[in-house]
Amino acid sequence: MQSQSFRRRARLTFVAFASASLSASTLGLAAAPAASSDVTAPQMIDAFEGTFGAHAGQRRNHIKGTCAAGEFVGTKDAAALSRSVLFSGKAIPVVARFSLGGGSPEVPDAAPAPRGMALEFHLPGGGLQHITMINVPIFGASSPASFRAAIVAAKPDPTTGKPDPKKLMAYAASHPTR
Repeated sequence: MQSQSFRRRARLTFVAFASASLSASTLGLAAAPAASSDVTAPQMIDAFEGTFGAHAGQRRNHIKGTCAAGEFVGTKDAAALSRSVLFSGKAIPVVARFSLGGGSPEVPDAAPAPRGMALEFHLPGGGLQHITMINVPIFGASSPASFRAAIVAAKPDPTTGKPDPKKLMAYAASHPTR
């Protein structure tokens, strides 16, 4: 079991990441969602665009990335652990996308942002299998509404270009760890 202080440090690390990784222009935000944990897709889009700016024709999150294509050959030894066709020992076409978390296309490659890797395997018969990963040891939001609130709290102040530390601390205080 993780200690409460570890979870609190992890949450603050998430908030610190948010403040360190943001450097985009800002737009106005739509009204905050109701107190429930439900968040709509338009509310998430508004949060990302309000914090990182609108970038027509591009993703809202993990906006900066690069793709690669190749083949994956899973070892037959793994077939003892999984029924997936990925471990048939045969070459499976795969498309990979490596990305940086956040919604700024100008974020430096060395920014302290989560790294993402998404894989799309093109299975025999036309099927697809997707695997998506990020490299953070703990995800600091317990629900979509909490994640949206963190994005909104990390919105850069127009005068400083950096997130307001008071808003980040208010987010951390209003989203305590259990």
